[in-house]
Amino acid sequence: MKKYKAVQVLYRLLFGQLPGVAPTDGLDLFPPPLPEHLVPLFYEEYIRVLRMPVIWGTILAYALVLIGICWHASAYPHLSSWLAICLAMGVFTVVEIYWLWDISRRWGPKIQIALLNTILGVLICTISFGVIQAWQTMPAHYVTMMTTIIGAILGASAVILSYSRLGFQIFMFSWIIPGLIFMFGRGERFFSIMGWIVVSGVFAFTLINLMEYAKQRQLFEARHKLAEANSTLLKREAEIDQELIFASHIQLGIFPESRTHIWPYAFQTTILPLGRITGDYCDIIPRNNAIFAIVGDASGHGVPAAMLTMAAKNVFNNVLQENTSTAQAMAMANQELLKMIKTQDFLTAFLLKLYPSGLV
Repeated sequence: MKKYKAVQVLYRLLFGQLPGVAPTDGLDLFPPPLPEHLVPLFYEEYIRVLRMPVIWGTILAYALVLIGICWHASAYPHLSSWLAICLAMGVFTVVEIYWLWDISRRWGPKIQIALLNTILGVLICTISFGVIQAWQTMPAHYVTMMTTIIGAILGASAVILSYSRLGFQIFMFSWIIPGLIFMFGRGERFFSIMGWIVVSGVFAFTLINLMEYAKQRQLFEARHKLAEANSTLLKREAEIDQELIFASHIQLGIFPESRTHIWPYAFQTTILPLGRITGDYCDIIPRNNAIFAIVGDASGHGVPAAMLTMAAKNVFNNVLQENTSTAQAMAMANQELLKMIKTQDFLTAFLLKLYPSGLV
């Protein structure tokens, strides 16, 4: 393969990167083939572009202008029959794009895109055949005008068909080859010059198509990588959310029942976390002839604040005794929490000691 540069270029033009050749950085006009699982997704983007009304509106407008010029300035005897065949092929192409494409999906992406390219090629060959036949009976200035219009069609198609390099080559050469045969076959200097202009246009349109294809590939691969990253993040987010739900069940277990009766007092608590877990803390701890009621709030939010409330639960359970005053309890709890907390976080709290006599 390395000995034949022309074969290399043709191979890369039609099929992409050469086997065993590392891809280049930046805008690679010949990017490596897509992984098999991404090919159908890439072609689905292609068909969405072809189904856009503005695409068909543009191509139809150009085609109507060409046909109108042929109808007005040509003496081609089979013009009506040609127009009927073009209309039938146009309808069949639309059916392929909007209906048969979905049916052919079951045959795999290679057959699917080959069928689409074949139908597009037949359509353009049909149109170009009639146009070239009409040129045989038309003045030179009409031929020049229509060549310019065809150039505009090819320039637009280089962008529209940017998802398929082979499809664009079929589309372009269906126009170019009959036109070159006509121009170089006339043996006139004017048409020979026009023929060489068309040849130069082939390279320009091919380069445009390659650049657009490279851009679409880069955009597609970037979107796919972003979608994969988003999927990973969503999966991880779901896992974290499940973990937080589990943590919230554990944390809710440290709070007293919403209605708690310890004679002669009745307590009611309501916990409304901002998220799955909270930095709020409350507890009711009976100790023989005394009841301690605590309301606290950890600094920050989320997991760190929730962990601080769990630590506070453990500390207060240990330091609160019947003969412990609130001042002593807060001082001891403060010391124990300071041993645990190695950051700037803290816990503010309010502590009550209630006696059966009603003394608070």
